[in-house]
Amino acid sequence: MRLTKITDKGNASWNGHDYCQEMSGWCEQSINKSCERCPVAKLLDRLAEYEEIGFEPKEIKKLEKIALYNADKLIDKIEQI
Repeated sequence: MRLTKITDKGNASWNGHDYCQEMSGWCEQSINKSCERCPVAKLLDRLAEYEEIGFEPKEIKKLEKIALYNADKLIDKIEQI
């Protein structure tokens, strides 16, 4: 089940809530019109990235191990040529 959605502004929202908009009354970064350093925005963007690709972090780690193993095998074959 997906928890985030990318808004028209390009940032992630949680269950349809645009927290950058909702926190604008007290969020220091929102006052400066920049959510780049906001930990909540970073968290939501990171979660949205994982949801976009459809893999959980542990699955990505497994894929990384497989890719490195295959790369090592390929390097060994190239060195034998």
